Amino acid sequence: MLSSLRRTYLEFPRPFWLLITASFIDLTGGFLIMPFFSLFLTEKFEISLVQVAGIFAIWSIAGMFGQTLGGAVSDRYGRRFMIIVGLVFSAITSLGFALIDELAWALVVAAIAGLFSSSGGPARLAMIADILPKNQYSEGYGIMRVVANVAFAVGPAIGGILAGVSYALLFSIDALTSILAALFVWRFLPESIPESSVSKTSQQSFSRVMRGYLTVLKDRRLLIILGLGTLVSMVYQQWYFALPVFMRDVHQMPPYFYGGMMSMAGIIVIFFQLPIMRRLKPFSVMPVMAASVFIFAIGFTLYGFVGAFSMFLLAGAIVTLGEMIFFPTRQALIAQLAVEEYRGRYMAVTTFAYTLPSIIGPAAGGLIMERTPAYGLWVVAGIVLVISGLAFLFFRSHFEDIQVGGE
Repeated sequence: MLSSLRRTYLEFPRPFWLLITASFIDLTGGFLIMPFFSLFLTEKFEISLVQVAGIFAIWSIAGMFGQTLGGAVSDRYGRRFMIIVGLVFSAITSLGFALIDELAWALVVAAIAGLFSSSGGPARLAMIADILPKNQYSEGYGIMRVVANVAFAVGPAIGGILAGVSYALLFSIDALTSILAALFVWRFLPESIPESSVSKTSQQSFSRVMRGYLTVLKDRRLLIILGLGTLVSMVYQQWYFALPVFMRDVHQMPPYFYGGMMSMAGIIVIFFQLPIMRRLKPFSVMPVMAASVFIFAIGFTLYGFVGAFSMFLLAGAIVTLGEMIFFPTRQALIAQLAVEEYRGRYMAVTTFAYTLPSIIGPAAGGLIMERTPAYGLWVVAGIVLVISGLAFLFFRSHFEDIQVGGE
């Protein structure tokens, strides 16, 4: 195993691993709180899931503006600058959540967090595409998920224990890790934006760079992937938003049960993400994505019809298999579609497939949970996913020239 890890390390350039390290530092803190955020809001402010969804919606709407700005800034002024800005504001807003005592302030902090702390995301995604050749995109984004899940294996387990002590402590630790990551990027991570891109954008006004989004949105294949990815992500959001509340309220499971299941999912990704992506490289991209969505459908539907924790673990393992295929494949596909000088803006538009579901998904999940039997949300989730998987197959002819591995 050590020889395999060493071989993988040597296959990728040093700047890639520096970016991965900075992301790991930040994500370790973030995953302490993310799975328990809905629990924090419902307990501290005694509000319903629908009200929690409203806070998520404010965060996500602001995030769309922040990511749009961040993608353009990263194309005009560089990836490194934008990553540091996002990390600093992430720390500030985490401290804000640690200190607030009124619901109104939660709305304000959520808006600021969405606008600024999300702005570095497109720069990170673009930097991976800057650094790696196309035939390493799927593995590179897969490795990013592995490292995220190393943090995910640790974060929820620790967070589930500390949540019983103090949510303020969790937010404070997240702020500290974001600052540490920002310092690491400032000190060690070199700029990655290609010289050819700099020569095309450095003389442009920022308003002209922003107008470049009109060019990005003319890419029909990008819009197909974003549209279908949004449907899938609406369901995937329920893993973080509705599932912990469902396990607590319907099955009377304590928070550490959910944290343990999430940690198991992280461990699965750590060991199997990279081998899976390497095996899938020769295959056409759309059938692979369709298969991953059908796997999602099985896992999410199963949640509605099980009661034992062991079966929740099984459903979690199935969902994890789907995500190991779907998310890095989609990101690698979009990186292949992206025009080099518009890469940051392509990645910003890509993040809409995460943020739009953050607006719609939690509210829809909360309403369905409140107005249907316990299994209702998970049946609806399965139906949406099956339809999405069939749609990926329907559009396969538009992507026949693209393989998972970009070769």
